[in-house]
Amino acid sequence: MKARPVYLMLVVLAATTGMQTLAANSLFIMPAIAPEIAASIAVPAALIGYQVSVVYLGAMAMSVIAGSLSTMWGPVRTAQSGLLLGVIGLVLATTPHLMALVVASLLIGMGYGLINPPSVNMLDIVATPRNKGTLFSIKQTAVPLGGIVAGLVGPPVTLEYGWRAALVVCACLSLVMMFLVQPLAPRFDARRDRTVQLTKNPFRDLSLVWSHPILRWITLSAFFFAAVQFTLTTYLVTLLVEDVQLGLVAAGIALSVFQLAAVFGRLAWGALADLTGAGLRVLFTAYCLALASILPLIFMTRAWAIAFIYLVLSLLGVAGAGWNGVFVGETVHLAPPESGGRAIGGAFAFTFAGALLGPSAFAIAHSQIGLYTHTAVLIAAFAAAGCLCCALALHRVGARNRTCGGESR
Repeated sequence: MKARPVYLMLVVLAATTGMQTLAANSLFIMPAIAPEIAASIAVPAALIGYQVSVVYLGAMAMSVIAGSLSTMWGPVRTAQSGLLLGVIGLVLATTPHLMALVVASLLIGMGYGLINPPSVNMLDIVATPRNKGTLFSIKQTAVPLGGIVAGLVGPPVTLEYGWRAALVVCACLSLVMMFLVQPLAPRFDARRDRTVQLTKNPFRDLSLVWSHPILRWITLSAFFFAAVQFTLTTYLVTLLVEDVQLGLVAAGIALSVFQLAAVFGRLAWGALADLTGAGLRVLFTAYCLALASILPLIFMTRAWAIAFIYLVLSLLGVAGAGWNGVFVGETVHLAPPESGGRAIGGAFAFTFAGALLGPSAFAIAHSQIGLYTHTAVLIAAFAAAGCLCCALALHRVGARNRTCGGESR
């Protein structure tokens, strides 16, 4: 049944957005305070890219089965499990051992990888065809909102009480959210299907995406733009501190500006997709704007006015981190009926792979180039590849429509 009371739709939207916000905050908090963590454990700040890649290795591995787990366990229980993994990871990261940080990063990533499919399943139940794109885009604002929380909370708490205290604060926020969403469990987890067995086909969510050519090209475009987005998120504070010579708090504010612009972008792109009924074209437009917006980052120096730096970061946020909601909406729209959660699980396995690749590749390139700003050429290359994949998806849609004589949506 799609027709649901408006209040239920709003409650589900708030719950899914809140859960994903705090899961994203668990992921972003360490990059937001990377210079302090690096100084504490005596490693170069550039190595944070490898930590983020470990996080997304865990997210990618869990996302492969997250859609099926949501079907088996129910979406609320699955999302709560994701939050709990993040809490354990944040607490473990406070111990003074490098291997503990590696394991903690894996747990945080696994928790993050569990969040999206159950959230999509819950929203898909209460959404209508006319507002689905907007609702998914609102939910996807959770990712930059998590970055905003990390940027605003992390540096001040770190400077006042130490970086370990910042991790504990974020863990407590996730614990509170776990209990707040529990009243939704009886309604949504009653739909679980206990007959699903992962051992029979653990990669069925991946094969669902890969077997549909249009879904395949859209997912590959998101793979490259995930590399763009999460490389920017990972290195933005360090770039501004090391190369542009901003203070840590000012750089944290800049990260929040980037993420706040991403919130606006996700809402705007989602509304435009619903208004025009041409979500894939809207996605391609966002990608192209992102590519154009990356170029000024390559030439940024300490001589630039802070207002102009914030303007560049705003454009980057709107386009380079604002595309996700439209991507989710198009993936669900193009997936077979009743397979939206599984399609998102499979698709996000690829986007997490991009998030894994991007920061690590940037760290390797930076070791050869020497400046974070100049290394941003690599981010532009990722964006160009994403634009090409999306163009190929558009070509596939056009060919299908010419064959069938139908519309793209």
